[in-house]
Amino acid sequence: MSGFHGQDCGHDPGAFAKLKDVVDELDAQRGTAGNHTFYLSMPPRDFPLVLDQLEKAGLSQVGKGQFRRVVVEKPFGSDLQTAKELNEVVERVFPPDSVFRIDHYLGKETVQNLL
Repeated sequence: MSGFHGQDCGHDPGAFAKLKDVVDELDAQRGTAGNHTFYLSMPPRDFPLVLDQLEKAGLSQVGKGQFRRVVVEKPFGSDLQTAKELNEVVERVFPPDSVFRIDHYLGKETVQNLL
């Protein structure tokens, strides 16, 4: 993981361009063949902006034989309506079968072990 975090990173398209460069470099070094999983642990209000930036930077697009996945941590919205709205945003950028929703406390150790 690179140092890609902070409250305002979603507002900086340059940060996402840099993230793409880092991911591309890691692909070349580690032979991951363009397969990426994004773990989004953030306040629900930030999802639309961050997902838009991932899309604009080309990080959500897949090539032949590649996958993109996104792990979304709950809580996901503040009620049913906002959860539906956020789900529409997520599924506009990533196909539904590439979206994984996990509970923060139940998934935390598993994700840490992946890293």
